[in-house]
Amino acid sequence: MWLTIETTEDDELVDLCQCLRGSSRNKEVIGGRIDWGDSSKIIYFKKGKTYPDAQFQHKYKTPGEHIIKIGGKIVWSKQGSRTRPAKDARRVLKIITIPEGQESPIYDIGYYAFYWARKLTTIPGNLFEHCTAVDYLFGTFWGCNQLSTIPENLFASCLKMQSVSDVFCDCERLATIPDKLFEKCTGLTAFDQNFVGCTGIISIPESLFTNCTQLRYIRGNFYNCTGLTTIPENLFENCTELVSLEGNFQGCSNLATIPKDLFKNCTKVTDFSTCFSECANKEIPSELFARCPEVTDFYGCFRSNKKLTAIPANLFSTCTEVTTFESCFESCPNITAIPENLFANCKKVTTFRWCFCDCTNIVSAVPRLWDTHKATVTEATQCFNDCTKASNFGEIPEDWK
Repeated sequence: MWLTIETTEDDELVDLCQCLRGSSRNKEVIGGRIDWGDSSKIIYFKKGKTYPDAQFQHKYKTPGEHIIKIGGKIVWSKQGSRTRPAKDARRVLKIITIPEGQESPIYDIGYYAFYWARKLTTIPGNLFEHCTAVDYLFGTFWGCNQLSTIPENLFASCLKMQSVSDVFCDCERLATIPDKLFEKCTGLTAFDQNFVGCTGIISIPESLFTNCTQLRYIRGNFYNCTGLTTIPENLFENCTELVSLEGNFQGCSNLATIPKDLFKNCTKVTDFSTCFSECANKEIPSELFARCPEVTDFYGCFRSNKKLTAIPANLFSTCTEVTTFESCFESCPNITAIPENLFANCKKVTTFRWCFCDCTNIVSAVPRLWDTHKATVTEATQCFNDCTKASNFGEIPEDWK
């Protein structure tokens, strides 16, 4: 692999210690060489030998762009951690993969591989071609805000991948997600926060998870994707093992509709917390959760939806295992009525805290939850706070308002 990197000052130090370590627990490397691309000598490494930090550092006399040629069996950013990215990865301007036999490609990759490489504009399609044993990715291109496209075959060789998280966070210029990006990653069990803050994305490919039938967690992936306007109805059709869809569309402030059959095969999901918080839908399909009988958590599910005007009476009729509706409809100021039997079948609820807090335009009578659920509810603080226009507001117990 060759990298074009940038320095901006005289005698500037480039430190690849974290990027090229073979282990996060010691200073061994797996063998290879670094050609820093100037008049300095090539550094060679022997497999399994320990080297001081200085061997992975280089000082460039003058500012500018420099091509670093890295050879051997590369482990890139293996020592980066979730709390400590490999900081000099952010200098990368360009990644150049060279045909095998000339310079060896990446064989393994760790946390934050090209984190905050803010001038990186393209990704080679064969970058991870030899990463056949990689089982996780975390923060790989986080903050690469000049990226506009993702190669469709980028992960085609990552057949053992189990977890993908935060990979394209804050890639603001991304406009599309390739249909078959994860087609070969059939062993995935967790897919979390991968497109957070990608404000240029306006749609999600229907086939994104088609072959990912073992997924159990799909969480927070489109948080603050403010350009997103629609969700494909069959997006989760083959994800029958899902248990959590927490926060996936939170902050999608232009998402105006929710498909009624979006969760039709998600019969094992237990967590929908903050799933549609801060969205722009005026309505909720009455059948949305009809086939989700195992749900226990609706925390903040529709919180701060400023355009929502009504709640279907049978929205939760099959959700008999729910224990919390905390903040579920908090700060939805255009709701004017709450169906009397909205929670009639939810007999295990323990928390209604802030459920309708700041729903300031409710004029109907609110359901007498303090009577119907008194046997199970242990927390109801400010459930109806500021619902002063409700026709029975005076009957609401003080600890519920």
